[in-house]
Amino acid sequence: MPGAEAQAAFHRSAHYFHHPYFEQRRQDERAFDLRSDLVFREIGRPFLLPHRAGIRLLDVGCDTGGFLLAALRREAVVGQGVDVSPSAVEEARARGLAVHAGTLETAPAGFSDYDVITAFDLIEHVPEPLELLTAIRTRLRPNGICFIQTPNGRSSVFAAGGTAIHLLGPRPWLSRLFPEEHTYCITPQGLRALAARAGFEVLTIDTRPLDGPERGLPTVARAGIAALSGLDRLLGRDILLCAVLRRGEGSP
Repeated sequence: MPGAEAQAAFHRSAHYFHHPYFEQRRQDERAFDLRSDLVFREIGRPFLLPHRAGIRLLDVGCDTGGFLLAALRREAVVGQGVDVSPSAVEEARARGLAVHAGTLETAPAGFSDYDVITAFDLIEHVPEPLELLTAIRTRLRPNGICFIQTPNGRSSVFAAGGTAIHLLGPRPWLSRLFPEEHTYCITPQGLRALAARAGFEVLTIDTRPLDGPERGLPTVARAGIAALSGLDRLLGRDILLCAVLRRGEGSP
């Protein structure tokens, strides 16, 4: 397993930043709007956001700020971000966003006391998920909310993909679902245990399907994923995990 610096270096690389998958995804404003709707709908169920302007929101692993901008269009928030990629941070800052270049652990003291912290498709990239969740908790205000999204290790899609890799070896068409930079595939039970160890109260852990067809896959693979996703929908184990966590008032 790569260490923290090796992982950060990989995510800072021009190859990773300019990958066609990410270049295409950054242009999809509708997807960011849907993501913003999802977050505020999910945290609205167990948690009443303060009725005031300037809700403090931090997006960890914010890339070029697509989600932050969508959140700003939707809610009265003060949005900030953190990302290890200098290219992503430069572009996010050019869009008028306050973004720290580095990890959450190295962010300045002013990056704290948040009402909401989000981390989309991030926890599976870090060598120590517990350390990430602990760092998030310390940056939240008492009763602050964390929203986590990560691939669901219990989904049929990942079970089938893991079997395919075992039988066939690595294949380019599997790299989007099982990329080399993923260090973990987390289950609902695993995420619940990690959150509890980090000092969070677990409010909800749900699953949901992908927003749309997985990009960059051949037609046969997309058809197979669609069929397995339908099975997962029936079984209640969709491909993405979404967790809403709360920091208690007494948490240090």
